[in-house]
Amino acid sequence: MGGCRRSVSAVTRLPATLIAALVAGCAAPEAGVRPSAGRGAGGESLRITGRDFRVHGAPVVYVGAKAAKSVVVESDSLITALTPDADVAGVVDVTVQFADGEALDFPSAFAYGAPGVVLTAPSGD
Repeated sequence: MGGCRRSVSAVTRLPATLIAALVAGCAAPEAGVRPSAGRGAGGESLRITGRDFRVHGAPVVYVGAKAAKSVVVESDSLITALTPDADVAGVVDVTVQFADGEALDFPSAFAYGAPGVVLTAPSGD
């Protein structure tokens, strides 16, 4: 995260192609949830990426129907949270509900393993 703090006024006198090259690495991260699987007992550390998280107020993160614990807006593009325990094993939606009424939905974004079974995300997660 970060590394993209550039002053627009400092680059406005540069050719457009150079400006484009300077900000090419500053695109907002793709929205998503990582990891995509974990223990049914909960306690997995989720990383939710997106953009403009700080402008919407305090979020509540739902993993399935239950609220996640220890939700922290780390930056404008990252929220971290701990998964709650699962009622049953299976795939659930992850929803970020902001104080201003905005919501960000990730359908079928997290899979809980059965008790005693640990699911692992495919390589690359």
